[in-house]
Amino acid sequence: MDKVWMITGAGRGLGRAFTAEAVKNGDKVIAAVRKVPEDALFRNENILPVRMDVTDRAQISSAVEKGVETFGKIDYLINNAGFGMNGAFEEITDEELRTLNEDGSVTYIMTRAQHEEMMTETRAAIEESLAGMSNNEDFPNFTSIDTNADYTEFTVHCTTEELSLTESFSVLGFYMIGGIYNAFNGTPADNIHVVFMNDATGAVISESNSTDMADMG
Repeated sequence: MDKVWMITGAGRGLGRAFTAEAVKNGDKVIAAVRKVPEDALFRNENILPVRMDVTDRAQISSAVEKGVETFGKIDYLINNAGFGMNGAFEEITDEELRTLNEDGSVTYIMTRAQHEEMMTETRAAIEESLAGMSNNEDFPNFTSIDTNADYTEFTVHCTTEELSLTESFSVLGFYMIGGIYNAFNGTPADNIHVVFMNDATGAVISESNSTDMADMG
C-alpha cells in the first residue's frame, strides 16, 4: 500500500531530494513550500504542493488538513527545517519553542497536528474492535463494553454470572489496548483496570488490574 509523506522545505535541498525519492518509490507526498517550484517534479500527480509560511500556524493547520483530505492519511513526517526540542507534547508551549527558534516551533506544531490525526484514527480503530467483541462467536456473553477516554478503565457487560475461559483471557486484550493507546499518546498508563459485570444484577463477576501482572513477575 502506498505511503504518504509530509515534507516541509520540499522546494529545495534535502527536502526536494526526499520528495523526489518518495515519488520514485511510488509513494505520495504533501510538499510544504513557500513558493511552488515550476518544474516537472511538482506537476507529478502523487505530489500535493501546499504553500506554507513556517511562521503562520493557520497555514500549518491548513496544510495538514489539505493533505489528509487529498491522500486520506499521513504516514511519515519529515521536518526539514529548524531545531528540535525534547519534551512531552503536553509540557511544551508554542511560545517556549518560539523562544528557541522560529522554525523549531513549526517542527512542534507540525508534529502535534500529525499526532492528533494519528490518535483520532487509533481511537476509531479501538472503538471498532471493542464493538466487534460484543455478541460474537468468541464472546457470546458480552453485550457491550464501556471505557473511559484514555482506555485505562474497561467495564464489560455480560449476560452470564460466570466467565468462560476465553472470556477470562480477554482481559489480556484489554491490557494491550490500553497500553498501546497510551504509549502512542505519550502518556504511559500506570494501570489498566477491567471489570466484568452482570447486566441483570449489576454484580461484579470479575475484576482485574494490569499491575497484578507485574506483581506476579
